Amino acid sequence: MESALTALTALTALAARGVEAETPVSPDGSDDFLTSWLTDPDGNRIELVQWPAGHPDGLTSADWTD
Repeated sequence: MESALTALTALTALAARGVEAETPVSPDGSDDFLTSWLTDPDGNRIELVQWPAGHPDGLTSADWTD
């Protein structure tokens, strides 16, 4: 059984702990593919990604357009 937080749940939990993140956006306009950015205390930007259902974890060659 797989268990994962949705992007909105994760961002809400982070906000409750004082972590600011950008408003999530959908690169393809869908409700289940979301990305958001935050910055760690050292200034490194971190992208949070909620992949759409059925997408393999992480990037694949199918994610890059020619």
